[in-house]
Amino acid sequence: MRKVAVIAAAATAAIGVLVPSVAGAEGPGGSAAHPSPGAIVGTYKGQDVQCDPPTSPFGQGAIVYQKPGVTVRKFTRTTGTPMYGARATVYGTPRVRPGPLLRGPITFLETLREKFSTSGAYAAINGDFFDWGKTWASLGPEVLRGGRAIKGLSTPQNVMLRGLDGRAATGQLWLTTGISPGKSWVHAQSYNTDFLASNGITLFDKYWGAASRKWLAPTQSPLREAIVSHGKVVSVSNTLTSKAVPPGGYAIVGQGSGARSLDAAGLHVGGPITVDIRMHSTSHTGVDSAIGVGLGLIHKGKYLGPACVADRPLARTLVGVSNGGKTLIMIACEGSIDGGKKGRQGLSLRGASAVMMSMGATDAAMFDGGGSTGMEVAGARGVAQLTIPADDADRHIPEGFAVWPR
Repeated sequence: MRKVAVIAAAATAAIGVLVPSVAGAEGPGGSAAHPSPGAIVGTYKGQDVQCDPPTSPFGQGAIVYQKPGVTVRKFTRTTGTPMYGARATVYGTPRVRPGPLLRGPITFLETLREKFSTSGAYAAINGDFFDWGKTWASLGPEVLRGGRAIKGLSTPQNVMLRGLDGRAATGQLWLTTGISPGKSWVHAQSYNTDFLASNGITLFDKYWGAASRKWLAPTQSPLREAIVSHGKVVSVSNTLTSKAVPPGGYAIVGQGSGARSLDAAGLHVGGPITVDIRMHSTSHTGVDSAIGVGLGLIHKGKYLGPACVADRPLARTLVGVSNGGKTLIMIACEGSIDGGKKGRQGLSLRGASAVMMSMGATDAAMFDGGGSTGMEVAGARGVAQLTIPADDADRHIPEGFAVWPR
């Protein structure tokens, strides 16, 4: 049996990399406490720094796609490198509904075009960074439309979310995952991820897919792996196995005191299992959907550390919000995976920050870039792929991020 609850937490803590530090240390260009005119304050490598505001390399874009609630423009810089930017109304009229784009379990790889082709969405970009070459699972949380959490940790992770009020926001999300083998409750630190905490427990279900559990790489003993089918434990092993997660069931892995706590709670073959997953977030209204994001670029209208970085330009995928969460901004900028070869310059982190600020974003973060970067739209004659992939072939990815007709 699986019980699910959703809890919205009014958090006052910093949102990981999405929150700049408080100015107070001296940085380049003067005192961070008294910025020089036109300078901005951010954080880089743990230090408060100042730098000149970055400048977007793109000018006014031309509309290439439009549906009720969403408009996509093509921007071209002087080098000829194109960037596609979608502006979607998620709160207002007409509006669209954003959310993760998956087709099957979270470790199932296919191209963005394939995921998009049967989705019924208006437009999509690729999603979060993922576990390259191992499980292929996305690194951050996943909450399906309607508030169904299918992946996450007990510690907060950065997300782009849609609140139950319909507004989009960057924030944090974490889970409380309880497991009862009959006698008492224990708590897992990980749900459908390849992370096995020290003295911890990881839970897998149908949303994980066929990826191997060997990537958990346990480092402690004892170890327990329990396979559960329809509420009952069908096997218990002292090593990791390749047994699939049964339909309607779970695989539970514990190490160290996590394994001992499962034993003490009554874990045994033939015994019952109840699972209770509760979702917490920084959203005051609760969460309708959420997807993990990478490095933060802007928070509450202020540049973060990447605005001060001079790094190589790459293909970039960006996501942000403006207008109090009423508008969602999605960016796919063509480029390369090697710093500008093949005539496609892409964006540096500094340039990515500038682009999102120029688009009016008050909060913004990165999705996976490089060969993963892509944007698809639904045209009258079927799927239209706007971007040219940096890999010169469409990369297989575990998830995307899309907007659907309301």
